[in-house]
Amino acid sequence: MPNNDTSDSLLGWLGILNAPNWKNGRPLGRLIGILLTAVVPLLFLFSLVAAFAVMWHTIKSGATNATGGINLGAGALIAAMLGAPFLIWSTILKHQTVRYQKEGHITDRINKAIEQLGGGEAVERIGRSVTVWAGKPKVISYDAETAATLAGRPRTKLAPKELRQRYNEETDEVDEGYRQTVFTWPEERTVIQWQDNTLNLEPEETVGVEGSWQVFKETAKNIEVRIGAILSLERIAQDSTRYDNGRDHVRVMEILCAYVRENTLIPLLDSEFDEKLRITPRTDIQIAIDVIKRRSQEQIEIEVVNRYRLDLRRCDFRGVNFGLGSFRGAIFAQCRFEFASFRSSDFSGARFHGSILNYLDCMNAKFIGADMRSCRIDKPEPKAGGFLTSINMGDLSGVSLISANISAIQYLGNQQNTFGTKDTKLYWELDEERKAGTGIAEKVRRGKGESDAKKTSNPELKLSENPFIHWSPHDGTDMVTGDRLATFRKSLSLTGWPYED
Repeated sequence: MPNNDTSDSLLGWLGILNAPNWKNGRPLGRLIGILLTAVVPLLFLFSLVAAFAVMWHTIKSGATNATGGINLGAGALIAAMLGAPFLIWSTILKHQTVRYQKEGHITDRINKAIEQLGGGEAVERIGRSVTVWAGKPKVISYDAETAATLAGRPRTKLAPKELRQRYNEETDEVDEGYRQTVFTWPEERTVIQWQDNTLNLEPEETVGVEGSWQVFKETAKNIEVRIGAILSLERIAQDSTRYDNGRDHVRVMEILCAYVRENTLIPLLDSEFDEKLRITPRTDIQIAIDVIKRRSQEQIEIEVVNRYRLDLRRCDFRGVNFGLGSFRGAIFAQCRFEFASFRSSDFSGARFHGSILNYLDCMNAKFIGADMRSCRIDKPEPKAGGFLTSINMGDLSGVSLISANISAIQYLGNQQNTFGTKDTKLYWELDEERKAGTGIAEKVRRGKGESDAKKTSNPELKLSENPFIHWSPHDGTDMVTGDRLATFRKSLSLTGWPYED
């Protein structure tokens, strides 16, 4: 059967059928560089000595009329020997020039991709500016003449004139006259009303001043162009990893993370804004996350060497698919993740400070050493009869749940491998276990657990089966919490990056 792998053929090795593997040639290049650095000066010195020796021999032979006379071949040899170092130096300069041109080409590719990320198409719409008067208006009735003098006041509107009768006690007669009601609003706001669209006004708002209709030019998001830019950046990161030790890989990841942050404005994290229906993320945002998920092992190793963390804080990730991705050490602080998929993904050492993690799909996910302090996993809410749906959070070994609300989780797996504090909110059954467990553990730490140990035939087993043995009896704001957490993670060998800075 013919071999279709061109990497083992001569043409493949020469780089004609595919890109050469420069990584394997770098050690040889260093060796050649060392030899050139040492040999070129010696070669040049030898050339000078040899040149003077040949010149002296030629002059002496010519002066004494020796056989052979002046040797023209010797002159050619002298010129070649003197010119060899300059030829080598010229080759080195040309190589540097090519390298600088290549770097400039990569920079141009990155700049063009960034331009495309912000690209859009111009759209014209017909609209007008409208000033809306808001708030509870002040209502006063005046005679028509007095009301006319108030018509020019800010945020003031006059009702139509009405003929009214009023009894005059001094003359014992009924006076007739026109009166007007004057409305004055305390606040105002300006909005754009598009043609064929009606304004949505609050109960006590009214239209104050209407501008003239005009053409507005807007820039609409061109999703297709942005997707192309994202895929171009992926190719740049891959080429950088393959050819120049990933120098531009981290830069590309920073660009993608910044794009995701700026285009996923986070709604408020208050519970009243919790999402109860599945949301479909924008296509370009999902593809950007897909590109991050597809990072090769070499790319991930470059991030580890540079201690780089994906910065995706304060993002709206509702409905986003993170499945089958590596997000070790990523920063996900103050994000929303309702209905997101974490299936078979690695979030070891990730930081979810203050994020909302309700309705997640975490099948086979890893949260080893993740920091979930002040996170909220409190949905679904208790149903009729007190039944609460349990959430499978995957591998929580070494996870920190300081001051978190995880009342929607009925099962924490091996609680001995988790860390929490007194103010961590748990499902009521787990909370009872926590209160009992941390009390026994604290007594043992202080050497006062003998009386409790005698209550069981195997006191060591009882202590080892305590599911909350590592949890702190103090609040998350207590200064001792940080030391306890560090000791806990050290006992699990969770030290260094990405668990520590």
